[in-house]
Amino acid sequence: MMSSERLRQRIVAAGIVLVAAFAGSAIYDGWRLHQQIMFATERELGNLAKALAEQGARNLQAVDLLLRDTGEWWETAGQALPPDEISAALAARVSGVSQVSVLTLVDREGMQKYRSRVTGEPLADVSDRPYFQSQREGSARGLYINEPVVTRTDRRPALVVSRRLTKPDGSFDGVVTASVTLQELQASYSAIELGEGSALLLTLDDGTLVVR
Repeated sequence: MMSSERLRQRIVAAGIVLVAAFAGSAIYDGWRLHQQIMFATERELGNLAKALAEQGARNLQAVDLLLRDTGEWWETAGQALPPDEISAALAARVSGVSQVSVLTLVDREGMQKYRSRVTGEPLADVSDRPYFQSQREGSARGLYINEPVVTRTDRRPALVVSRRLTKPDGSFDGVVTASVTLQELQASYSAIELGEGSALLLTLDDGTLVVR
């Protein structure tokens, strides 16, 4: 007959094996749950990033449409209007695009000529700005988004989005610009709750940080 000591050892060993099995199962289940939570979180963050990117693209398309339409209007009819009517027309055009703070027409020398609203700042020479130089030289190839600057239009940090103005013969005739303030960009994303320690970054294609 098996001695009581050996029986007790086998019972203890069996118990240890059983406890180890339960512990291993619990660890595996915990690992699987962690993986599932991580996968779900990554998927949700990916969907959020995609949605925000699409929203940003739609906002930019609205600004681009405004610039295109304003440029065509200026070259075909706008220049013949009195100054007061030009400013009023610019104000009417920008009223439906909330992300745009100021719409500005700049002549071929780089001097601001008309704005969509009075900003309290004098019309400025922007011939040294990268967006003007790129549009004048033709290297912008359409829409140009300047990296964040403090604008001379209303002295606020903003993105300046621009398009080239072109005469009927194809020559350079200035620039039409839209200022999108960083404050406006921050406000459009401020309702998103990412949790403590998380951040939302908006960058240009080259990685330039626009707003955090």
